[in-house]
Amino acid sequence: MPLQMRPDVPPFLRDENGHIPMNDETADLLVIVTREALEGVASPPDASEERLMEYADIFGKVATYKLEHGRAGGEDTIWVQMEDVVEWRSANYVSSIGRSATGLPDDANMACLRLFEGRIVRLVLQ
Repeated sequence: MPLQMRPDVPPFLRDENGHIPMNDETADLLVIVTREALEGVASPPDASEERLMEYADIFGKVATYKLEHGRAGGEDTIWVQMEDVVEWRSANYVSSIGRSATGLPDDANMACLRLFEGRIVRLVLQ
Protein backbone atom coordinates (compact mmCIF):
# COMPACT_ATOMS: atom_id res chain seq x y z
CA MET A 1 0.00 0.00 0.00
CA PRO A 2 1.38 3.42 -0.95
CA LEU A 3 2.26 5.82 1.82
CA GLN A 4 0.10 8.94 2.11
CA MET A 5 1.03 12.32 3.55
CA ARG A 6 -0.63 13.00 6.88
CA PRO A 7 -3.07 15.90 6.48
CA ASP A 8 -2.68 16.95 10.12
CA VAL A 9 1.13 17.43 10.01
CA PRO A 10 2.81 19.18 7.04
CA PRO A 11 6.35 18.40 5.80
CA PHE A 12 9.09 20.42 7.48
CA LEU A 13 12.86 20.96 7.54
CA ARG A 14 14.90 20.19 10.61
CA ASP A 15 18.65 20.66 10.62
CA GLU A 16 19.56 19.93 7.00
CA ASN A 17 17.01 17.17 6.32
CA GLY A 18 13.41 17.19 5.18
CA HIS A 19 10.79 15.40 7.26
CA ILE A 20 7.52 14.14 5.78
CA PRO A 21 4.97 12.68 8.20
CA MET A 22 3.20 9.85 6.35
CA ASN A 23 1.02 6.84 7.06
CA ASP A 24 -0.35 3.69 5.57
CA GLU A 25 -3.44 1.87 6.79
CA THR A 26 -1.65 0.47 9.84
CA ALA A 27 0.92 2.97 11.11
CA ASP A 28 2.27 6.50 11.12
CA LEU A 29 5.75 6.81 9.65
CA LEU A 30 8.26 9.61 9.31
CA VAL A 31 10.11 9.86 6.00
CA ILE A 32 13.41 11.70 6.44
CA VAL A 33 14.89 13.05 3.22
CA THR A 34 18.62 13.81 3.26
CA ARG A 35 19.93 17.15 2.06
CA GLU A 36 21.64 15.39 -0.84
CA ALA A 37 18.34 13.85 -1.98
CA LEU A 38 16.60 17.24 -1.72
CA GLU A 39 19.33 18.89 -3.76
CA GLY A 40 19.62 16.10 -6.30
CA VAL A 41 15.99 15.31 -7.10
CA ALA A 42 15.81 18.23 -9.57
CA SER A 43 17.95 20.96 -11.04
CA PRO A 44 19.20 23.40 -9.90
CA PRO A 45 20.26 21.94 -6.54
CA ASP A 46 18.02 23.21 -3.75
CA ALA A 47 17.38 22.01 -0.21
CA SER A 48 14.56 24.39 0.64
CA GLU A 49 11.18 23.76 2.19
CA GLU A 50 9.66 24.65 -1.19
CA ARG A 51 11.62 21.81 -2.84
CA LEU A 52 10.51 19.44 -0.09
CA MET A 53 6.86 20.38 -0.60
CA GLU A 54 7.11 20.19 -4.39
CA TYR A 55 8.64 16.70 -4.38
CA ALA A 56 7.01 15.26 -1.23
CA ASP A 57 4.93 12.90 -3.39
CA ILE A 58 8.05 11.58 -5.14
CA PHE A 59 9.84 11.06 -1.84
CA GLY A 60 6.75 9.23 -0.57
CA LYS A 61 6.89 6.94 -3.62
CA VAL A 62 10.58 6.27 -2.99
CA ALA A 63 9.81 5.42 0.66
CA THR A 64 6.98 3.11 -0.46
CA TYR A 65 9.39 1.42 -2.87
CA LYS A 66 11.83 0.84 -0.01
CA LEU A 67 9.04 -0.62 2.17
CA GLU A 68 7.87 -2.93 -0.63
CA HIS A 69 11.41 -4.22 -1.16
CA GLY A 70 12.18 -4.78 2.53
CA ARG A 71 14.76 -2.01 2.74
CA ALA A 72 13.07 0.38 5.13
CA GLY A 73 14.33 -1.10 8.38
CA GLY A 74 12.28 -2.02 11.42
CA GLU A 75 11.63 1.46 12.78
CA ASP A 76 8.87 3.97 12.18
CA THR A 77 11.37 6.11 10.26
CA ILE A 78 12.34 5.67 6.62
CA TRP A 79 15.43 7.47 5.40
CA VAL A 80 15.46 8.55 1.74
CA GLN A 81 18.93 9.16 0.35
CA MET A 82 19.92 10.19 -3.17
CA GLU A 83 20.88 6.58 -3.94
CA ASP A 84 17.30 5.54 -3.14
CA VAL A 85 15.92 8.16 -5.53
CA VAL A 86 18.26 6.93 -8.27
CA GLU A 87 17.23 3.31 -7.70
CA TRP A 88 13.52 4.20 -7.70
CA ARG A 89 13.90 6.22 -10.91
CA SER A 90 15.79 3.36 -12.56
CA ALA A 91 13.11 0.85 -11.58
CA ASN A 92 10.37 3.14 -12.92
CA TYR A 93 12.31 3.80 -16.11
CA VAL A 94 12.63 0.07 -16.80
CA SER A 95 8.97 -0.50 -16.08
CA SER A 96 8.00 2.26 -18.52
CA ILE A 97 9.64 0.28 -21.38
CA GLY A 98 12.32 2.79 -22.22
CA ARG A 99 10.10 5.86 -22.21
CA SER A 100 10.15 8.80 -19.89
CA ALA A 101 7.06 10.38 -18.41
CA THR A 102 6.92 12.72 -21.41
CA GLY A 103 6.90 9.82 -23.88
CA LEU A 104 10.24 10.80 -25.41
CA PRO A 105 13.24 8.46 -25.55
CA ASP A 106 15.57 9.09 -22.62
CA ASP A 107 18.41 10.33 -24.85
CA ALA A 108 16.18 13.17 -26.06
CA ASN A 109 14.70 14.05 -22.74
CA MET A 110 16.34 15.07 -19.47
CA ALA A 111 19.32 14.54 -17.22
CA CYS A 112 20.00 10.92 -16.39
CA LEU A 113 21.42 9.68 -13.13
CA ARG A 114 23.85 6.80 -12.84
CA LEU A 115 25.71 5.14 -10.05
CA PHE A 116 29.44 4.83 -10.66
CA GLU A 117 31.72 3.25 -8.07
CA GLY A 118 29.32 4.16 -5.25
CA ARG A 119 29.13 7.82 -6.28
CA ILE A 120 26.33 9.53 -8.10
CA VAL A 121 27.37 11.05 -11.37
CA ARG A 122 24.90 13.36 -13.05
CA LEU A 123 25.15 13.47 -16.82
CA VAL A 124 23.30 16.28 -18.48
CA LEU A 125 22.25 15.47 -22.00
CA GLN A 126 22.22 18.30 -24.50
